[in-house]
Amino acid sequence: MIQKFQKEYENFWKNGDDIQEAEHRLNHLYMMRDRRLGKEEMDVIEQVTGNDFREEKAEDMSIFTGNEKVEKRIVRFGHTLYKRTEQVRSSYIVKDGSVNTYCRLDNFDGMPNRYARIASEVAVIAAAIVFVSLFGVSGSLPVRIKYFIISLLLVSVPVGAITYLLLLRVKKLHEKRAKSEKTLAEKMRKRFQELSIPVEYEEVLGELFVQIGMIQYAKDEKEVQTFHVADVQKVLKDCEKVVDYSIGEIRFSEYQKEGQIEYLPAELTVYQLKSNGKTLVPKKERVQIMLERNVLDWKLVEYRVVG
Repeated sequence: MIQKFQKEYENFWKNGDDIQEAEHRLNHLYMMRDRRLGKEEMDVIEQVTGNDFREEKAEDMSIFTGNEKVEKRIVRFGHTLYKRTEQVRSSYIVKDGSVNTYCRLDNFDGMPNRYARIASEVAVIAAAIVFVSLFGVSGSLPVRIKYFIISLLLVSVPVGAITYLLLLRVKKLHEKRAKSEKTLAEKMRKRFQELSIPVEYEEVLGELFVQIGMIQYAKDEKEVQTFHVADVQKVLKDCEKVVDYSIGEIRFSEYQKEGQIEYLPAELTVYQLKSNGKTLVPKKERVQIMLERNVLDWKLVEYRVVG
């Protein structure tokens, strides 16, 4: 089941195929993301693998949690803006023979290609400064080109060494962060259980992932009216360049029930990958939300950016 969904997920980003092995709302989220990427003239190539999932049975559903290896590239006009291969924490909920919700925890930090691009730009600027300082701007064009190449070689070694050290540092930080995120995921799950909330943690996480994604990819106020977004125009403006997102640490408050209606307030981090026209930049914001359930699924009924 999970492997079939992973294959369809991969084909969706390669060929634009539908994701049949998913509930309609989840499918709609991917269509919204595809629309946003198309607007930014970008393409995504993703390959998802992983089979170390733990299965738990809960009433009418099966919950799978574990690690996935994700290879992702976001390109524009053949130029790679984002490239990353990593292990991420994922959860699936299977109901009635199909994947009902899917959540992936990814904070988009540690983008090596972004640092390499910045380093190359620094090298060119530094070379220009060295060229002007040592050789001036006089002489014929071939001579100036010759001296500029010499200047570029002079700065390439130290800049390259610094870039290499930075990339090693980023790699170590990323490995450390991946380990801490696994610990954090277990901590959040334990905290959720301590609140004695009569629902599975992964089910709430999956609903949050889908509905917050719809806000990130919304094109107008009509598409978010059911979520009661505070300062909706500002949120739409802030999210209009988001091409990917994830949710981070969640702090659940006390579960409440009034008659048949259940309420679950929380505060969480939303990680975003935004286009600035030239490259992709990781951002994050803190959000307060309210989830509500009246017999059926949990619905996001309040969304407020607080930081």
